[in-house]
Amino acid sequence: MSTQPANISPSYKQKVAVRFSKAAQTYDDYAAFQAVVLKQLFTMVHVAQTGDVWLDLGAGTGRALPLFANVDMGPNLLAVDLSHSMLQQAQARLPEAQCICGDAEALPFKDQSLDGIFSSLALQWCLDQEALFKELY
Repeated sequence: MSTQPANISPSYKQKVAVRFSKAAQTYDDYAAFQAVVLKQLFTMVHVAQTGDVWLDLGAGTGRALPLFANVDMGPNLLAVDLSHSMLQQAQARLPEAQCICGDAEALPFKDQSLDGIFSSLALQWCLDQEALFKELY
């Protein structure tokens, strides 16, 4: 979709990725609040048609992926996260999902190639909210 904005510090993103990677193996053991938020958020998701391509942005360990897979009209699922180790957990949780290590502020997709974007407690890690929402739009 775009290249990373000049004002985004790569070292900040690298530090975030490293910290989440270190926690990947045990993250879900301590993520009770995240689980409650995810469950509530998912009640607001409306997957429209078979063949839709949905992105879980900041997918972490992939806790949302099985929720999408259980929807009657199961979409094609993409999971993006800064942390490769978190994505390994997500891939183990739902092998048919396509997991991509990437940055929400510089998504590696063509414009208008997604039918929906889902994100739970990940956007606060972005530095430039204006750039983020331009990218999502």
